Amino acid sequence: EPKLETQLRERWFGKLDGGPDTEYPSVWAADAQDASHTQFGVESVDAVLARVRSLVGRLRDEVGKSGDASCSNGPTNTALGSGGARWIVLLVAHG
Repeated sequence: EPKLETQLRERWFGKLDGGPDTEYPSVWAADAQDASHTQFGVESVDAVLARVRSLVGRLRDEVGKSGDASCSNGPTNTALGSGGARWIVLLVAHG
């Protein structure tokens, strides 16, 4: 069953959120210089990465503890995919 994961929310763009997309290159240029910056009140790239890593770790732990033989008999791969502001998390067990 699909589950809403707030940890996969779209990156917050601070003062630029809801504005024209033409402003985003300013943020991306700052991202390239410093992944921890919060210019314009944006969520830093480092913060986004930490949020997603935390979710993937939690999902792997949940799948490993599920008791489902198809999930517990081998490594589990996690795939994240996006379509606009929507993210999809797929857990695929090999075994």
